[in-house]
Amino acid sequence: MCRKKGDARASHYLAAELAGDVEGNKNVIILNVNGSPLFVVVTLNRLSIECEVDSGSAVSAMSNTFYTAYFKHQALSRINGSLRCYDGSPITPRGSCSLSVTYRGRTKQIKFYIIDNGCHVQPAPILGRDFMSEFNLGISEMKYIDNPVIEETSVAKILMNKFPAVFSNKLGKLNKFKVQLQLKPDAKPIFFKPRPVPFALKPKVDEALDKLIETGILKSVNYSDYATPITPVLKSDGTVRVCGDYSVTLNKVLHIDRYPLPRIEELFARLHEGKEFSKLDLSMAYMQLELTEDSQPLTCINTHRGLSNLRLVLGYRRRLRYFKNNGTNSGRHRRNMYILDDILISGPNKDTHRKRLNEVLNRLQEAGLTLQKEKCVFFQKSIEYLGFVIDKDGLHTSPGKVKAIKEAEPPKNVSQLKSFLGLVNYYRSFVPRMSTILGPLHDLLKMGAKWMWSEAHQSAFETVLVARIDADIESAVGACGACTALRPPGPRATRALAVPARPWERVHLDMLSVAGGTHLVVVDAHSKWVEWAPLADGAGTEPVLRRLSEMLGRFGLPRTIVTDNATPFTSARFRRYCEVNDIKHVTIPPYHPASNGQAEITVKLIKNVNVGNE
Repeated sequence: MCRKKGDARASHYLAAELAGDVEGNKNVIILNVNGSPLFVVVTLNRLSIECEVDSGSAVSAMSNTFYTAYFKHQALSRINGSLRCYDGSPITPRGSCSLSVTYRGRTKQIKFYIIDNGCHVQPAPILGRDFMSEFNLGISEMKYIDNPVIEETSVAKILMNKFPAVFSNKLGKLNKFKVQLQLKPDAKPIFFKPRPVPFALKPKVDEALDKLIETGILKSVNYSDYATPITPVLKSDGTVRVCGDYSVTLNKVLHIDRYPLPRIEELFARLHEGKEFSKLDLSMAYMQLELTEDSQPLTCINTHRGLSNLRLVLGYRRRLRYFKNNGTNSGRHRRNMYILDDILISGPNKDTHRKRLNEVLNRLQEAGLTLQKEKCVFFQKSIEYLGFVIDKDGLHTSPGKVKAIKEAEPPKNVSQLKSFLGLVNYYRSFVPRMSTILGPLHDLLKMGAKWMWSEAHQSAFETVLVARIDADIESAVGACGACTALRPPGPRATRALAVPARPWERVHLDMLSVAGGTHLVVVDAHSKWVEWAPLADGAGTEPVLRRLSEMLGRFGLPRTIVTDNATPFTSARFRRYCEVNDIKHVTIPPYHPASNGQAEITVKLIKNVNVGNE
């Protein structure tokens, strides 16, 4: 098999050249293999396993570690032959076993040599020329096997077979340490009586408590100096999560461990090489941490069913420090990302991605932690993580969050305003001058500020809602063949009017004659929003003002109106209308339509659309 020059790997994997019959005490030479490995998914004794295919090896082999983990029930046959590594050093196999191999719908018996620790044998089995011969695979078919596109379901099945403990349905328990809570020197016990549970939620709360008792998280007690009320949280799947409200009890007397969370930009900067992404979801992550015996009474919860000590539960202030700063985050120098109860893994290519994924799963298995397999995804082109959509091109907004912003109602009090600002600040990097736009809204949060929702606040609120409209329009037009064909040539560089800071602050008006009628065209200079209305009663001043008043009644009065010198716009009636409504009217110089470019360009676009539709 051809290899690229200079493409040597650090480890030399097993590849055998058969010099004779192994059973006849002949040698099998293990050669040095360079280049990118070739992987294929086969079924070994009903287990889906990813194996490396090597045409340079006469035999198939696997490490003793792999054999012990998956096939130790298969008896080993003694062999009299020996293997030699590429450097001439001998390797004595522990034996051989015959396994049922299924590939492409066909099943064959293949003999595997079990290697103890020779020549840095990789964990995955190696399929040699004996495999290729049995399944009629020639050298020309190696490209087909090289870097296969493995479906997510196949990857998940392979990983679940390889790490059964990690993907079990049981709740894991971190075996590296136990959590010791540290109280302030002057701490005094705080006891709260149980809060009433709504009748509609009581069956679901009871079910959640029973599950916590069954998994060993909760343990009923008769007495406790500390008692924390619970808060049932309804999840998206209809079940209830039981959380202790430690903000009123334990958090007040606990030493604060201010574990620094990295900025979102720092986290995603580590993914710049990523082409595909995998996400691992830790099952009830914080409940996999165990408290020391003397710390458990401090976290006692008080429910309608009595007192219960627990392992660890959401709401406890120091839980993040323990989860981030200990066993689960070992290896953080690698380009994996860990935050809260999700683990995101990527890599510049499939091999690196696969290696990192196996390393993380191996660490989780060693630590005794488990994953929620239904929420784990593998080798995705794009993935939603922490409210962003990530792909090889970078960060993008999440459609769900954008929809929530666009459908948001104007805040009616400080609490609603804080919620809205928290939502839009999540995407502050996507909106230019966000702090300036939101200035009036932040003023309402200042100490002593009186709540009064004015036009300035409404304008700032609406500006955020339309902040991304230009990109949406450009995307839609770019996909339109007729629009592209009718696109006008690029204009000469001119001195442009400044873009207003708010929607409907400056509007541009023009007249359009199309389809046998006259129309009024109004364009907002900030959002580029277009209003287009027919003038059924002619092109005089009164029909223009009637249509304009209808539009301004929907959007509010602008500060400035820009028009050309057409008669309806230069009449005394139009001038009086602007004066009464405190609107500045700006007319463009004669014979210079580019000064009213917003309206002129829109008129051309409407005409082109009309021509394209015809």
